Formats: sequence, structure tokens, C-alpha cells
Amino acid sequence: DGYYATINLQQPFEYGGNTYSQLNLSMDGYVAFFVPYIDRNAIKNIRKNIIAPLWTDLDANDGGKWTYQQATNGSLIAQANNEINKMFPDDYFSACWVFVSTWDEVP
Repeated sequence: DGYYATINLQQPFEYGGNTYSQLNLSMDGYVAFFVPYIDRNAIKNIRKNIIAPLWTDLDANDGGKWTYQQATNGSLIAQANNEINKMFPDDYFSACWVFVSTWDEVP
């Protein structure tokens, strides 16, 4: 494992005070805005611009699927807006871009 894919974004993304046009999607469950370290000492990635909802040691070579999609309009945007507005009913949210990554049945 330790794999990542560099993905060009359909729209610039602001995060951590910076604007990005690409990201590095790691097999290990996180999005990095830098080239991630691939060695076993992943702690080196801390204190950098990273979104890590599922940071763990995953390996799709043993099965499962690792996919992503992004959208600037259509059903994915509508679903994101609906879900976020449902969770925060006192605020209005309207996404102009979404990025969704899925690790499906990856051991």
C-alpha cells in the first residue's frame, strides 16, 4: 500500500489558507495537498494540509474498490446540498463543487 493518485480538480479548492488545483488521494484514507510520504512513518504527514476522515492502513490489492468522483452540477451536487442542509437546518449551504472518494470493501 502507500499508493496515491494525483487528481486535477474541476474547480479550485480553498483549504488551510491556500487555493489548490489538484490533490493527492491516498489509498490510506486521506486527501493531501502535497505529495504524501509513502514510507511506514506516515506521522511525517501531520501538520500539513490534509483531510483525513479514514486515515488507516488500507490495501486495495487484497480486494475492494477505491474510487472517486467530482462534480460541479447535477445529482451529486444536489445530494450534497440536501444532506448538508438537513444536518444544519439553520444555515443555508449551496455547493459549487464536490469531491467524493469511496473505499468500498477494502480490507
